[in-house]
Amino acid sequence: MQPTGPSSPSRLQNPQPNPHRTATMNYERFYSRSAAELSPVAIREVADRIGGRDVVSFGAGWPNEATFPADEVADLVEQTLADRAGEALQYGTTQGDPELRRLVAERLRERHGADVTAENVLITAGSQQGLYLAARAFLDPGEEVAVGAPTYVAALTAFDRVASPEYVTVPVDEDGLQVDVLEQRLESSDPAFVYTVPTFQNPSGATTTAARRGRLAELAREHEFVVVEDQPYDALRYEGEPVEPLVSLAPEHTVHLGTSSKVFAPGFRLGWAVAPEPVIRRLELLKQPVDLMTGVFAQHVVREYLATGRIEDQLADTRSLYREKRDLMLDALVEHMPAGVEWNRPEGGMFLWLTFPEDVDGTELLEDALDEGVAFIPGEPFYAGEPERNTARLNFTSVDDEELTKGVRRLARAVRAHGE
Repeated sequence: MQPTGPSSPSRLQNPQPNPHRTATMNYERFYSRSAAELSPVAIREVADRIGGRDVVSFGAGWPNEATFPADEVADLVEQTLADRAGEALQYGTTQGDPELRRLVAERLRERHGADVTAENVLITAGSQQGLYLAARAFLDPGEEVAVGAPTYVAALTAFDRVASPEYVTVPVDEDGLQVDVLEQRLESSDPAFVYTVPTFQNPSGATTTAARRGRLAELAREHEFVVVEDQPYDALRYEGEPVEPLVSLAPEHTVHLGTSSKVFAPGFRLGWAVAPEPVIRRLELLKQPVDLMTGVFAQHVVREYLATGRIEDQLADTRSLYREKRDLMLDALVEHMPAGVEWNRPEGGMFLWLTFPEDVDGTELLEDALDEGVAFIPGEPFYAGEPERNTARLNFTSVDDEELTKGVRRLARAVRAHGE
């Protein structure tokens, strides 16, 4: 064997030219039409514009890292490897771990009276995959989808990528989706499904009332449409009374999506879809070519976390922390924000919705805000139709208390400067 070292040249020190290497390839001409037309979502654009600046960001819809149960996860990982390493590290089924599915169904029955079993549950790679699968299941290109105005921007992205649908927009106010307006829209529209985030909506924080949900369930039966119910924030209620989900009111017409990301840890990327069994079978077929199955080890860890009841302690702590942060932001808005700016008071979740005077464009205001050292998400991208440009989403859960107050002061300065 030839020695190598400082006194003896090696192949690494004298690389030979690669006759097959060419100049940087232009991949643009190989992309499919749909891939070539992709562009970053608005939230990513805001992150890119922040760059390395010293900015207080109310933009990311992230949980607070203080709520992550790191010690419990370490225990669960050790226990899982000790008790059933072979099963947890092996391939699994597309539908998901049977015991985890049973626990998801059990929580829906106990908390909301939903008539569901493990056979009504599909484990997904976060609820975002559930949105994608629902769009694949129910949407053909150009069909109509009814959505809130505003609504969750990543849902619009998923629907657009699948089928470029026509959107039937329905206003959202402080009482949630305006179902009476949807009823009017149904006179001239036939949506493949109605998409809604009924509890602590992203982006507005609004919760659809029980009366409106009841009427939505009736409309689903009368007009024979599917409701895709996105419920990532339902367990984050820290005041007021719970409202029954659509999966309890109209289970035969509802695809209910849930996730562990907001109540456990988003790094596990684990969610679920709950629907009638024939729909679950179809979603399962659509999921198979995407990823075969959701990560099996993550399923085992989340399963044990639910089974032992540890999640209830975490939820209590999370609700308490988020309520304090919401109240801190509300107090700061009252103290610093100029006249003409309005905001809501959500009973849970992670977001506040700001409405500026009509002559203030949130996208234009963002530039002034970044100069002041604060970021938010303008309201415009949350609309599938004509946007209300004088709006913004603020996240209050992931920002330190001192930074939160500082950020609101900076935003108030930006609003004043923008109006001058």
